[in-house]
Amino acid sequence: MAKPALPHLALAALLAASGSSALAEPVACPPSITVSETLSGAAPEPWTARYDNTSRKLAGVGFFDGHPDEQRSLAPSTDSTGSSPVATWKFGSNPTPVWLSCRYQDSAVTLTRPLPAYRECRVTHGPCGIVRLIECR
Repeated sequence: MAKPALPHLALAALLAASGSSALAEPVACPPSITVSETLSGAAPEPWTARYDNTSRKLAGVGFFDGHPDEQRSLAPSTDSTGSSPVATWKFGSNPTPVWLSCRYQDSAVTLTRPLPAYRECRVTHGPCGIVRLIECR
C-alpha cells in the first residue's frame, strides 16, 4: 500500500511559504587573518624596526563584477537601518562571475574568491558595523 504524500506536500508548502530566504546559503569570510608587515627598506637612523605577527579582524565585505583587480565594485541595491542593518546586493543574471572581497582592519590584505551564480547576497551587520552574516541565493 502506498504511503500518502501529505508529509512531502506539507514540507513543500512550508518551504514555499517561508519565502526565498529558506534557500539562502551562508557564505563566510575568515573572521580574522594574521599578517606580517615589514619595512620596504632600512629603518631611518637612529630607529630600529620591531615586527609582530598581528591578527586582523574582518572589517567589511564587498562584491565585484568580475575579478576585484578590474575594480568594478558593486553598490548594494538596498540598505536597511536599525540594530542589525542589512545590505542587499542583487546581481541578476550577469554572465560575469561575482567575486566576494573580505577586508580586514588596519591591513592592506584582502581575501577574494569567485562566488557561484547567486542572484543576490544579503549582509547583516552588528554593532560598530561588524559583519555578522552573509547569505546568498
